[in-house]
Amino acid sequence: MADLKVGDRIVSIDSEIKVASVKKIKYDHRVYNFRVENSHNYFVSADGKNFYLVHN
Repeated sequence: MADLKVGDRIVSIDSEIKVASVKKIKYDHRVYNFRVENSHNYFVSADGKNFYLVHN
């Protein structure tokens, strides 16, 4: 999150959105940190419907 800032653009499978605000929130759920070999890019989704391109 340190690199995410207002005005950045987030790419989904079929659109692009502009970051309007950034804030830290308490999140008591398990998260995973992993690395994708070669391209380091992959799509993620919290709901199985909206997917966003990320880079590790």
